[in-house]
Amino acid sequence: MPDIFSRIRRPRAVTATGALLAVALLLACAVAYQAHRAAGAHREATRRLLNDHAAYAAAEFARRAAATLEAGFVTLQHFPTNALEERPASTPLPTAAAFRDAIGWQDYWCQCFDAVQRYFALDLRGGGLDVAGPALDAGTAAWVRREVTAHAAWLARNPAAAQVNTFDRVEGRQHTNSYQLRVQQVTVRVRGSGRAAEALLFTVVFDDQDRPRAAYGLMAPPAAIAAPIFRRVIDRNALLPASVHRGAPNDSLLRVVVTGPGEGEIYRSASGSAAAARATEPLPGAFGWLSARVELRPEAAARLVEGGVPASPLPLLLGLLAATAAVVAVAFLQLRRQHELARLRADFVSGVSHELRTPLTQIRMFSELLLGGRLRTDDERDRSLRLIDREARRLAYLVENVLDFSRAERGTLDVTPEPVRVAPAVEEIVEGFAPVARARGMRIRTQVDGDAAARLDRGAFRQVLLNYLENAVKYGPAGQTLIAGAARHGGAVRVWVDDEGPGVPSAQRERIWAPYYRLNRETDRVVGGSGIGLSVVRGLVARHGGRTWIEDAPGGGARFIAEFPAARVPVDEEKPMPEMAEAGR
Repeated sequence: MPDIFSRIRRPRAVTATGALLAVALLLACAVAYQAHRAAGAHREATRRLLNDHAAYAAAEFARRAAATLEAGFVTLQHFPTNALEERPASTPLPTAAAFRDAIGWQDYWCQCFDAVQRYFALDLRGGGLDVAGPALDAGTAAWVRREVTAHAAWLARNPAAAQVNTFDRVEGRQHTNSYQLRVQQVTVRVRGSGRAAEALLFTVVFDDQDRPRAAYGLMAPPAAIAAPIFRRVIDRNALLPASVHRGAPNDSLLRVVVTGPGEGEIYRSASGSAAAARATEPLPGAFGWLSARVELRPEAAARLVEGGVPASPLPLLLGLLAATAAVVAVAFLQLRRQHELARLRADFVSGVSHELRTPLTQIRMFSELLLGGRLRTDDERDRSLRLIDREARRLAYLVENVLDFSRAERGTLDVTPEPVRVAPAVEEIVEGFAPVARARGMRIRTQVDGDAAARLDRGAFRQVLLNYLENAVKYGPAGQTLIAGAARHGGAVRVWVDDEGPGVPSAQRERIWAPYYRLNRETDRVVGGSGIGLSVVRGLVARHGGRTWIEDAPGGGARFIAEFPAARVPVDEEKPMPEMAEAGR
């Protein structure tokens, strides 16, 4: 009963430990998931903060760029100071070339119009269009007339849209007194997109009766006009709060991209496309057709946010989770292996105990008969003594098997080979084992080569052949005939035992040499055994420099073979095989 209960408790312990390992793995998964979520929330908060910085910089740039553009375009309104002030309506209008020259020296602070090549003056009463610079084609001239005329007509209907500006009177290059003149603020018209776009900038001047009199303006790509202004804004203004940029120049923290109609790019402060965050803001007021996009540089993220954008911990978490799963799997496999080893050890102890009990019982029984004087004839006493001797030899063989297995496990199994004629050795071992076979209704025949000689440790050779014979008797059918053979093959001598049993499946012919391993059909039958016999055989033969394997027997069943190195010199003297009780090494 205790043994049954222990076998019941053992699987439960394994199941409980396996469940604990599974719970540990699930907890590791939960911790990894929470860490991933926390890291994701941290990254998301960092991205929002960077996006806020980008939005702040975009809004600041748009505001300052619009103000600078407006201040720069005021230059276009300064020209009428001397040109149109208090002139009669019949006085000829100043030319486009005069307008260009006036703009050239007044635009000293931003150089916004250095790249402009076309200036024009349009008489809104006579319709004359004067151009300074490359001539306009018919389509462009018509576009200029249409846009300016339409805007002037709208101003005539809405005179309040034109404000009264105060200008300094300029004589030569000296500023004298001031006066007032109604001049429309600069109007911008754009056609095309991107760097192929063309901008039309003009201002409308009124006469003393608040009627549009003339328009002065210029034509150029938006990038040619705006680039100096945008560069000036970036160089002279901090686009991020002081607590964020910490004195670093804008170009080291961000890029500015300005787009016009159709999302065409007309300005970029620096090359590159990678960005830690982006934000877009349209320019206010009359420059709403322009949009500013600010891109924070990836390398500036660490300066803008303490620690920068945290890297995703997912690869690390997956690696740690995989390592944890591997450790749990290994622990579970080790647990199963330990449980299996414990079971095998228990089976081994049970098998050895059973194997030892049989000869001990026989020895004790016949010893008691002899000591009690219950055997009346000499034949009965001689038979009892032979049985005691046989069982003692068998007991010594079993003990030697266990000792050899223990030595092999510790790596201390040694043999002392010497030249031995194999035929007499086989005959002697078979003769000693024959009573065991006869007791089970079996016969043993020998097929040995009388000239075969091998280098053998006599005690080890006895253990090898006895294990083969014991295995054949134990698992073969009753009434079978065993064959013990030996013959020379090249430079080796092969020793074998044939049985008439069911044989060994090919897939298991290598595994059967492992300690404690038994075929499924053997575990289903009530067959005693320690499970170490064939393992001991392989260890002993390997110490001789030989090998072991299994084949199909010619008459059916299995053939267990052990191959030993052949002796190089003839053997002149024969030594008897050691008794099993003296076979310890």
